[in-house]
Amino acid sequence: MVLAQTQATAADLRGYVRDQQGAGVPNATVTATNPGTGLTRSVTSGGDGEYQMLNLPPGIYDLAVEATNFKKALLPAVKLTVGQAADLDVPLKLETSGPV
Repeated sequence: MVLAQTQATAADLRGYVRDQQGAGVPNATVTATNPGTGLTRSVTSGGDGEYQMLNLPPGIYDLAVEATNFKKALLPAVKLTVGQAADLDVPLKLETSGPV
């Protein structure tokens, strides 16, 4: 009998970067930083806005999401636990230009 091995020491974070209408934002940079350890990991969202970070050490992460023509999104204190597969969608707002 073969049993699937569960992830015993790490966590996964995945989700979608979306605009205000709910459409996926491709090529967004998603960066997770653990302020306690200094670990930083970045990925780029795919054509449909999907991103995933696999095998992150458990801990508290600050998430920053940036994309051209959008305001930077900051999500502080995202907690990841051992074996967790966390889903976290990130909404982005369009950058508005003010008076010149």
